[in-house]
Amino acid sequence: MASPTEKDEVRSRGIRSIAIPSISWNKKSRWQKRLLIKGSEWQHDYVCGILTHSNPIPAPTDQKKRIAVNSKKILATAAATIGLSMSLAMPAQADTANPNLDNQMSPETCKSQAASGYKFAIYYNSNYGGAWRNIGYGVYDFGHVPIGGAPQGGLQPLRYCGTGAGANQDIKNNAASAKNKHSSYYGVLYYNSGYKGNADWIGWQNSWSKLINTYNQNASFSWQSI
Repeated sequence: MASPTEKDEVRSRGIRSIAIPSISWNKKSRWQKRLLIKGSEWQHDYVCGILTHSNPIPAPTDQKKRIAVNSKKILATAAATIGLSMSLAMPAQADTANPNLDNQMSPETCKSQAASGYKFAIYYNSNYGGAWRNIGYGVYDFGHVPIGGAPQGGLQPLRYCGTGAGANQDIKNNAASAKNKHSSYYGVLYYNSGYKGNADWIGWQNSWSKLINTYNQNASFSWQSI
């Protein structure tokens, strides 16, 4: 406990006192501190286990800066995480209310890649041969791309357009080459559905005459930026 002299000193200043857990007398010198902030009314004293103050002490300026910087980092990380998950399922070219419907029914899907507004084309054969299909948006599972609306039975796979080898066949686990004419996104084919497993990353404005990790083992697709 503080000596009577020290308590009287506190009272004489007219400063409100708050008791905190007492500290052994032999540690008094360690706890006897004074902080006086010039140009302000803030002050507090540690006197043998008695905290006195006239007002709450504000956080030091450098601490406020650290809090602000950390908050910005947290927000930036959250935004990046959200952006990544959005890039998996959403298209590179534009948002849409129903990407599955567009991937299934849009007239862009069966145009030549040069004429299509969709930026990714997948082919049945190597060297861009046989049937093809243009893809505009992420595909969680080539084997089931439901378009919504009234209840529909069975799976709704994405199929090749065109004529020749592979026409009207399912795309899932049935592709050999691909082209990506996007200007800033990778087109990524995955071995497993749900954007998982080994993948082929086809760079923007690039093409692969023969897939490697997903040759006849392609289950899903996404746009990715790094």
